[in-house]
Amino acid sequence: MKHLWFYSLVSVLSLTLCASLRAENPSELQSENFYRETIKPLLQNYCADCHGPDYAEGDLDFSQFTTLQTVQEHGEKWEHIARMIEFGAMPPEDSAQFTEEEKSLVLKWIEGQSTTANCSLNPDPGRVTIRRLNRAEYDNTVRDLIGMDLRLAEDFPSDDVGYGFDNIGDVLSLPPLLFEKYLTAAEKIAYRAIVAPNPEAFRIQHHAGEKLSKHYNAYFDKSTDSFVLRDQGKIVTKFSAGQSGVYQIKISATQWEKLGKPVEMELLVDGKQKWLFTVNPVRPYFQSYRLPLPLKQGEHVITLQIEQELAKEMRKQRGFRLHIKGVELTGPTAVLPEEQTAFQKNLIKHRPEKNRSVEQAAAMNLKPFLRKAFRRTVTMDEVNRFARLAEAASLQGAGFTEAMQVALTGVFVSPHFLFRVEHDQDPNNPDATHFLSDFEMASRLSYFLWSSMPDETLLKLAEQGKLQDENVLRHQVKRMLKDPKSKALSDNFAAQWLNLRSLEAFSPDPERFPTVDAELLQAMQMETLKMFETVIHEDLSIQTFIDARFSFMNEKLAKHYGMPGVKGNQFRKVALKDPHRQGILTHASILTLTSNPTRTSPVQRGKWIMENILGVSPPEAPPNVPALEEAQASNPNASLREQLELHRQNAVCASCHRQMDALGFGFENYDVVGRWRDQDGKHPVDPSGVLPTGEAFQNSEELIDILSNRQQEFAYALTEKMLTYAIGRGLETFDRCAIEEIVSHLETQNYQLSALISEVVLSEPFRQRRGDGGSL
Repeated sequence: MKHLWFYSLVSVLSLTLCASLRAENPSELQSENFYRETIKPLLQNYCADCHGPDYAEGDLDFSQFTTLQTVQEHGEKWEHIARMIEFGAMPPEDSAQFTEEEKSLVLKWIEGQSTTANCSLNPDPGRVTIRRLNRAEYDNTVRDLIGMDLRLAEDFPSDDVGYGFDNIGDVLSLPPLLFEKYLTAAEKIAYRAIVAPNPEAFRIQHHAGEKLSKHYNAYFDKSTDSFVLRDQGKIVTKFSAGQSGVYQIKISATQWEKLGKPVEMELLVDGKQKWLFTVNPVRPYFQSYRLPLPLKQGEHVITLQIEQELAKEMRKQRGFRLHIKGVELTGPTAVLPEEQTAFQKNLIKHRPEKNRSVEQAAAMNLKPFLRKAFRRTVTMDEVNRFARLAEAASLQGAGFTEAMQVALTGVFVSPHFLFRVEHDQDPNNPDATHFLSDFEMASRLSYFLWSSMPDETLLKLAEQGKLQDENVLRHQVKRMLKDPKSKALSDNFAAQWLNLRSLEAFSPDPERFPTVDAELLQAMQMETLKMFETVIHEDLSIQTFIDARFSFMNEKLAKHYGMPGVKGNQFRKVALKDPHRQGILTHASILTLTSNPTRTSPVQRGKWIMENILGVSPPEAPPNVPALEEAQASNPNASLREQLELHRQNAVCASCHRQMDALGFGFENYDVVGRWRDQDGKHPVDPSGVLPTGEAFQNSEELIDILSNRQQEFAYALTEKMLTYAIGRGLETFDRCAIEEIVSHLETQNYQLSALISEVVLSEPFRQRRGDGGSL
């Protein structure tokens, strides 16, 4: 069984154990003799009729458990046994029942056996299936890599959910449709992150056979292969740039006779100097002078000239001529710097040159980027693999900027980007337990707290091998929780833990609740998420979730609650003076999501409290359980409480509903959408109840007081949820050891939520893994 529900079974009962139990020390309680003389007789007395060698209902035969070893070998089966005993489903109601003392004793003994089997005999940190980034992680990682929040994953299929969360490796499959979406998204990322010029580049070329202008004919000596600059000392031409960008200008020139000093020529665009270059005497050869030329879209005047004094001297120097063979303008080959993205400027720092190929330039650009994208150091073989994509694009006619887009597209469809890979460190023993590498730890940390990639600080610590140090880990957790990106823990953990995302699909009856719209439902969700964030950032106890006398509201939500004095759309912290409002159990979000569209549901509300506050999941309802509507049909004038009492008369229903209904009825003063009420239709609301522990309450305030004293049970429940989310897998029986250790440390830190997060990071399941037989 995946649920670690029975950590708190004994404390949930809150009963004093019998004198014999108090007399036993832990070693005696778990001894072979205690099992043989105390536990086996109890099981024989209450369970053997249905679960013996002659009739093994549910394939459960207690006679097979002859020794403690056979008990410990079937840990999951004993979890199921304890669960059924706790909920009163075993023994059935028509059979002899355990006394409360006997029930507590058996549950305590089962708990001890599980601890012995998993913590002492078979310690195991478990293993996590290789998992892809879910939609939130994908979007956040892209955002942190390129500095743009593109939200492309909104077009992906919804992520499957396992164990309450959408980051579980076992359910994050990769269907063909999703891979197609990945490819489309990768191309969009590349083209948004790297702005390239229009691929339809053009060339303007003037050479000796084409006069630059009829106006200059009188000033040029006629030559078969060049213009000979003579009296005028400059050449002016116009052209129209179809788009803004960086163009390439190439000038082929030479001196006919050496002047005795360098001949410097200016290139001006629209009258402003852009380049000053020296023309060398290499006649009969021409030297090419190349320059990147940034131009805005539109008409431009390009001038090639020498200074006037030199032009005068040229006229005096017989035999000296400055020959220009041609002027060639091509492009644009790149966009203007001000039109490039910040990511593009940081990525493309190297371009092909005379002694640097496209592949070499691409590799120089890609290496630091791949370290971030793959969240680890990369080899040159890996870098060159993507650089060759750029080279191939270049050979097909793409400019360097476009070639880098192609390489970037390849990175964003790479498994090393899309998946969080954790390797087995001992190939000769792939099932061995080992600590994660520092880079794997960096990713676990960042995706736990930020739902995104490690930042530069984490990557540097990983490179230095410091992420195995517990003090370093504690410091990083504190640092990361202060970062605005930690809001992802609220959006992705808290929203799923508390099932707040279901509000998005909730549609209350519009005739009964006309003021409830999407905006109000979103405000309800925001109130609870802001509470979660505050408990973290102010280092508050997890008990604050249950008994907080403050909350967060905007005007719309405050009006819904009937609370005056809150104006505007901005959420702000509000002191709760109304005694009916206290903690998240009275938040409209929780009360709404645990209701039906037309009526409240004490069953759903009680079940929600059991699972999320007390950490106890009731068994699934048997298939033959009659619906509540049948009880309603038999007595349509009955109150909801009376209808549920009729429902509980069915023995199959009674054991579970005895637990759930009492908790749910405590909040019956809150209607479907969380508003206070004293009447449910024509029936007065009765919020009183008695828990199976014997604790009675008259209203929600008294029930909240009772639940506030269940801090340890709540700590177990929340730790189980958080560890599941943090490591990305369902919990197993062997994880109970880590959870107990986390909770024991939490007790010494006032049950602070921030401390819980740190303890989860320091736990063995988070820092270690068992190999999986040699796969990725």
